[in-house]
Amino acid sequence: MLAVGAGLLVTNNYNRDQERLAEQGQITDRFTKAVEQLGQFGPEKTDVRLGSIYALQRIMRDSADDQPAVVDILAAFVRVHAPRPEPSDGPYSDTPSAPPPVDIQAALTVLARRDPARDFEGDHLSLTRTSLINADLHRAGFNHADLQHADLRGADLRGADLRDANLLYADLRHADLRGADLRGADLRGAELNGADLNEADMRNAKLVFEDQNDSNR
Repeated sequence: MLAVGAGLLVTNNYNRDQERLAEQGQITDRFTKAVEQLGQFGPEKTDVRLGSIYALQRIMRDSADDQPAVVDILAAFVRVHAPRPEPSDGPYSDTPSAPPPVDIQAALTVLARRDPARDFEGDHLSLTRTSLINADLHRAGFNHADLQHADLRGADLRGADLRDANLLYADLRHADLRGADLRGADLRGAELNGADLNEADMRNAKLVFEDQNDSNR
């Protein structure tokens, strides 16, 4: 009887291992297909890219180990396809323009709603030098995010978690930051004219450069 029981235990463990391998293989296939679809450019491929973004979101929810890779891919997608224009690209308007394209907004929404507890320790979401004008980032989980030089004019950041976020030289003019958590955020050099900071928590936020040398960097 003991031999039979041990045999069944070994068989069950083997079957579970095979199931886990099969599931991981399926996730890998889904991941590869989604990344390929995300790389299809042009307005006629918007639906394909949207499907890819939501497929990556499902993968992120199904597999905690794959979340950091999904976050890196979607953040890179936003940085590449929604860059903040350089001053040499033309006049810089003070008035916020149209909101992000639907695929960029979808990627931002997935990033904003991820489970931060599944991020690798030390990894920080990077959306530096991106154009996020009028983006919907309501209650976004962007604590420790790198948003330096990001254009966030008119963005909806109500209730967003921006604790310890790097907002160095970010443009937050006319952004809605009501109830946002900005504790410890680096806001040095940030544009805040017209921003709504009602009930925002700004304890320990950095607002002023400590010396002249820093301000000239």
